[in-house]
Amino acid sequence: MPQVNGSPAARTGIPTPKASRIRPPTVGTPSALRAAVPPSLDTPGTPSRVPHAGARPSLTRPPPAASPGTPAKDKPPSRSSTPVRTASPARPAPTLKKSLPQLRPELAQPSSAPPLPSPAVEPPPKPPRDARRAEPPQPPESAPKSQESEADVLKARLQSLETQYRVLQLEHARCAPRVARAPNLPAGVSADKVLDLLYDRATLGAIVHAMPKVQRMSLLGVMADACRPGDIQEQIDLLERMKEARSGVLGRMDDELVIRTVQFLPRHDILNLRLVGKRYDRLATLPDVWRPLCKELEATWDGTIDLSNYGLAEDGDWLGLYKRLWQREKQWTNGQVQSLVVLNGHRNYVTSLHLAGETLISGSYDDTIRIWHLPYAVTSAKAVPPPQIIPAKSVSSLDYYAPEQVLVTGSHDVGRATLWRQVDGEWKADRLLSGHLHGTRAVAINAQWMISVGSDKAIVVWDWRTGNKVVRFGQQTNVCIGMNLLDNFIITATVDGVIRSFSIQKREMLGSFKLSDLAARQPEYASKLKDVGVGALGMLTWFEAEGRFMACATKDIVIRLAWDWATPEEQQEMENGVPSSMSPGKDAAATPARPRLSTGVASSPGPQSPATPRRAAASPVHKTPHTGSKLIDTLTNVNDDVAATSGTASKYAFMRPPRIVEILDIAGTERGAFEAGRVRIITSRRLSAKAGAERRVIVGTERLGENGEPTMKLVSLGGKWDTQGREAGLHTAAKNPMSLALDHDKLVYGCTDGSIVVAGFVGANGVVKPAASSTPSAPAPRKSLRKSP
Repeated sequence: MPQVNGSPAARTGIPTPKASRIRPPTVGTPSALRAAVPPSLDTPGTPSRVPHAGARPSLTRPPPAASPGTPAKDKPPSRSSTPVRTASPARPAPTLKKSLPQLRPELAQPSSAPPLPSPAVEPPPKPPRDARRAEPPQPPESAPKSQESEADVLKARLQSLETQYRVLQLEHARCAPRVARAPNLPAGVSADKVLDLLYDRATLGAIVHAMPKVQRMSLLGVMADACRPGDIQEQIDLLERMKEARSGVLGRMDDELVIRTVQFLPRHDILNLRLVGKRYDRLATLPDVWRPLCKELEATWDGTIDLSNYGLAEDGDWLGLYKRLWQREKQWTNGQVQSLVVLNGHRNYVTSLHLAGETLISGSYDDTIRIWHLPYAVTSAKAVPPPQIIPAKSVSSLDYYAPEQVLVTGSHDVGRATLWRQVDGEWKADRLLSGHLHGTRAVAINAQWMISVGSDKAIVVWDWRTGNKVVRFGQQTNVCIGMNLLDNFIITATVDGVIRSFSIQKREMLGSFKLSDLAARQPEYASKLKDVGVGALGMLTWFEAEGRFMACATKDIVIRLAWDWATPEEQQEMENGVPSSMSPGKDAAATPARPRLSTGVASSPGPQSPATPRRAAASPVHKTPHTGSKLIDTLTNVNDDVAATSGTASKYAFMRPPRIVEILDIAGTERGAFEAGRVRIITSRRLSAKAGAERRVIVGTERLGENGEPTMKLVSLGGKWDTQGREAGLHTAAKNPMSLALDHDKLVYGCTDGSIVVAGFVGANGVVKPAASSTPSAPAPRKSLRKSP
């Protein structure tokens, strides 16, 4: 075992880089203990070796005395000739008693081995403990070089430990968290922007989502390589959770349940579902998903729909049809007319219009009724065949009941209504029903009743099949400007701002409500309702209604109203008290009431679906007695043939005041029309000949506002009506709208000069060639969706 003072470190004073070279001798053997003890502190009895004067002290300690009986070995040559660096004299070298525990603590402990035999030499007297503490012992002058050598050994040991500590620091740094280094960013890109992007998960996700698949995989590889080894399992767990979330509940369903479920999602979510995987890409484009959504866009207020004119098979391109219908709705909302046609024929005011799919019926003061066939998405007047002309006396209003091809008209100067039927292809007067002293301002017809409102302020109910007068209501105190027939109920509005409801079965008025009094229930509208019905500016100019929704206007505002839902007690009260003499006979078909609103100036549009070319259809004929049954409010049980919807109106609380939905600030409105299926309003201002006068037609479409409440978006009619219309002179006083009607794909209005303007909202790229329709004068019944309005 190497001697401590004979090591290279002791000779040169330079620490060795490896700790193994200065490893202390093993503790527990007497020879090891002697090798580790300096000469000045040898075991008592060992003679001290004091060098003679002038001699160079040796840095090696004498070998231990041999035990008795052991032959002496030759001494190795001395290595003390190597010069040794001496310690600074200003700082005394520490004694071995203080340095030895620091070198190896176990060396300071007494060894359990028996002491070696030594000559009997009296040890020098030890100083008291207190003296040793107060004044450190001075090394004997005889061994200064030995103490300096021992100090060098301790220094070498300390440097070796420092070297090992630095090695351990390097090893520890490899396992410590890596320090984030500033990336090499392109010019103009700061690190703050990169950090902001990392914290903006939505933007970062959109950027990664837009990357090609190769770049996304490369980015995932970089992120995985930059993570710590302990993060790998967490990444695997995260990917597993994301995979399960992407499939989720839909992933565990069969195709039929997925199809039925996704129909309740927003439309953009259904399209985004295609990006999830191949299975969802196939399911999200199936006809079974988009066919019901197309029906939604085609449904009227009472759930009546018809998609047969599009000629699509069950496995057709229903997604493509929905996109075209959605594009049409977008054009409606923005008021962008895609096609414009002007029909000439009448020679006087066009007072009444009725739209039924591809059939348009117009009445005028020129003593004629004209029946037009309007092809779907017509773009030129040459594509419209000549109309069928019916001579009639100064028509002020009209209505049409399509299932039995019955037309009713009212005369402007005679207080009677005329029923027309088609015989051998020609329209002939079937009955003349006289019940007013002066002219007839409005007429309406359904499967059982015909209603006429005269200038004498009276309302007369007829059984048009027999020609008998059923009841006469005379409660109106002013001139009627609009009327709506809904099942067995009549809704009227007078110019003084009063809305009245009547029950035909009970033969009485259910309620009379002044619009100005509605502010008591809704005080937020008090300031706008206080002048309704007062003065010339407060008189109503038009009134339109479909189902439970109504719209009327003064010179300054347009008011949207709706009936509340009736309670079971109110329904029972409205349905009771039916006289036996008023029970419908076997010839009276109990069909859903067709809301027909006609006025002396503007007649209501037919309740057609908000969007498609229809086979000039109205409501279906249902040959069963009227029972007042309620509608089934469901979309899953659809009868695509014919479904009875009678008794719809009994759900509305006609005995209570209507509720105000919204009041629109539109000044100068003269005429208007309302369509409840898509909740649209068309109103026009007088096209004055004065310079600088505002000449426009306003389109309003309902949408959800910022607070979640429905509100009407108002835009001026634009597109081709603004460009081609100016060239055709549609912005002149001669083209003032006198009557308006609309359905899902077009707006029609009659002018003062007798012309009719057809503004379509189906673009050339959205034209779908419909199936061959029936004869314009004999539209076929529509199919019905059993859905509560």
